[in-house]
This record gives sequence, C-alpha cells and structure tokens, in this order.
Amino acid sequence: MRLNGPDGVAWTKACVDHFGADIGQVKTLALDACKLGNDPHNREIPQGMPEDFGKNRSPARSRILLACAQLLSAHRKYGDPVEVFQIFNKPQLNDTR
Repeated sequence: MRLNGPDGVAWTKACVDHFGADIGQVKTLALDACKLGNDPHNREIPQGMPEDFGKNRSPARSRILLACAQLLSAHRKYGDPVEVFQIFNKPQLNDTR
C-alpha cells in the first residue's frame, strides 16, 4: 500500500534466498495479486506470474517472483486498491459465518 518496491522485492528475495522458492511464497504472491487493485489491465500481469513461475524451468526462475513483488509493491493503484477484495469479503445478510 505504501508503494515501496525496493522493500517488497527485498523481502521476497530474502524469503527466496532463505527458504527457496516454495509453494507458500507463490501462493502468497498470487493471493496478494488477486486482492490488490481495481484496475484489471494492470493487475493481470502479476496475477499470471505465479503460473509463469510454475511452468518455467530456468534456474533463474525466482526472478519472476521478484518481478511479481515489484509490480505488487510499486505500481500505482488507482482508486481504492482493495475495493474489490472488500466487496467480495463482506458477509452477506443470510451468511451464517
């Protein structure tokens, strides 16, 4: 939310360097990409990157995760960046949660 790309990439790189690029990190980035943004043309790029990571066999494929983190943490979001997440996360009137 702070638009701090260097920090987002640094945290992601630290996790990849320490734990390797595991499925938990990929899931976290994918979920964040789906939660953030109300501009689908710009959000579709980081939303597709976890799949690209999974299909890529390059030894340097973790750079895809770093690029995803960069887009999520540095790209200007227009309007309320969590608007869609808030809409779909509201309990419905007949929801028994």
